[in-house]
Amino acid sequence: MSEKKISHVHGKGCLSHNNRTFIPKNTNPERRCYNSYFIQENIAVSYDKLFGKAVDEYNSKQKRSDRKIKGSYFEHLFHHAPCSTVLESPNGQKSFYEDVVQIGTKDDTGSGSDDGERARFVLSDYMEDFQRRNPNFYVFNAVLHMDEATPHLHIDYIPIGHYDRGLSVQNGLAQALFEMGYGKGKDAINRWRKAEREELRKICEIRGLHIADEDKGRGFSYSCEAYKEYKETINGYEKKVSELEVKVKKLSADIETKSSEVSDLNDKKNVLQNEVESLTAGKALVEISEIKAVKMPLHKLMIDEAEISGIENLKKSVSAKAEELSAREKNLDIREERLSESQEQLVIRESRIAEKEQELDELQKEIAEHNEYAKHNSYKAFVKDSEIDPLFQRAKKTLEEAEKMKYEQEHMTELLQKYKSSNEHLMADLAQSRRTEKEIRTEFSYQKKQAAKEIEKLRAESEESSEEYKKEISELSEKLESANALNSSLSETNKTLSGENEKLTNNNKWLNGLIDTLYEIGRFICSKLKIDFDRIVDKRLGGYSLNYIFGNNGRER
Repeated sequence: MSEKKISHVHGKGCLSHNNRTFIPKNTNPERRCYNSYFIQENIAVSYDKLFGKAVDEYNSKQKRSDRKIKGSYFEHLFHHAPCSTVLESPNGQKSFYEDVVQIGTKDDTGSGSDDGERARFVLSDYMEDFQRRNPNFYVFNAVLHMDEATPHLHIDYIPIGHYDRGLSVQNGLAQALFEMGYGKGKDAINRWRKAEREELRKICEIRGLHIADEDKGRGFSYSCEAYKEYKETINGYEKKVSELEVKVKKLSADIETKSSEVSDLNDKKNVLQNEVESLTAGKALVEISEIKAVKMPLHKLMIDEAEISGIENLKKSVSAKAEELSAREKNLDIREERLSESQEQLVIRESRIAEKEQELDELQKEIAEHNEYAKHNSYKAFVKDSEIDPLFQRAKKTLEEAEKMKYEQEHMTELLQKYKSSNEHLMADLAQSRRTEKEIRTEFSYQKKQAAKEIEKLRAESEESSEEYKKEISELSEKLESANALNSSLSETNKTLSGENEKLTNNNKWLNGLIDTLYEIGRFICSKLKIDFDRIVDKRLGGYSLNYIFGNNGRER
């Protein structure tokens, strides 16, 4: 059994993803029934349970209302209603924290495999004692996912710290870690994670899963999303390097093809040169050949007719051969020019291929160095360096040049083994899915029979109770008629009250007019008597008697 690695990292904290409120694309719906939901508590309820009493105590001690906490503690910290995603306060507090725990990878501990099932039990055992080991981390949501490629656990918790100033109980990660015995400072969370990984290792050994020693120089762990992005980046560059290697191989094949063509042209040239030499020799032979002559009367030399005919034929043959030779020489000159151009192009291509091979070697070395660098540094630093590293600019430039070449990309044979491995996992998943489907069909058939029995039973009960329903409906109809009659009576009463209300409104208007008139008369009389009318009215309205207002010593009110 191969050794596996443990992943215990900080997660994004998306409760809707964890609780499958929406269905991600990378899940297998047929395996969703194997997911385990350990706890699902509304975060607003959790905050009220943890901090509600402390808020009430704090508010009771405050004498100034502007110092009291208004509303819930969650809204006081984050100025937002409770939600399913992580929020951060101005002081750096987070509404909750998430840790993602995983054993192995999809290649050695995939969902549906034997080791995947062992990992499922290990993660369940680990989760059962998590709250006991970490009393200051209140777990309000915990889910084990078996419907993705590798079994993994999402643990969402709220850190609880106790303080002397302010609220006695607050959301505080550093204080929670200190109270649980992991000290203070930035390394407290690393010490806690190291202890949790050790606890997980013990459970794995008990369940028969062997865990590999951690890399000493690594000092960090990727999250699932970060590792996926990192692997995609590295695989992308490795793929591009492989594409360049394929194109270099094609160029090498082109060079070999061109070389063979050059060799063929050289052979044809030699053949043509041999023909030229033979024809030249034949022409010279004709010119220097002796002509047979016979003596005729008058001592004149005459040429034999047969000799003349042979000479004429030979001349025609030589002339035709000369024309053919001239044409071949022209064709040979053209081919030699093309051959020269091809040789120049081949030299250029050879130099370009040599440059690209050198660049590929440098790229492979630098990618290997970056891989080594990524093993000893955080992923964020890797990504940041990669954005400005000349390596990627050079790789981009090389790829743009490679795109202009003649031949297209071929499939990489290096992926064949991976495809075979992936196919084996898919076949295993298919077999498991078929077994699950058979179980579901059996359960469905059983439930269908049970439902049919229940329907028959309900049908019989319905027939027995139909008479009672009819009586109840009759009684309800009578009550409805009584209610309608009462409603009519209330409508008439309402009309009468509306008329009375109108009369009262008119009386009020008349009284208000009378009061205004009396007020004006009083003001006029007081002005004649030089008395402050408004003071008298205010005193009178304040409850003082007229004797007191007009100067008597009595203080009647």
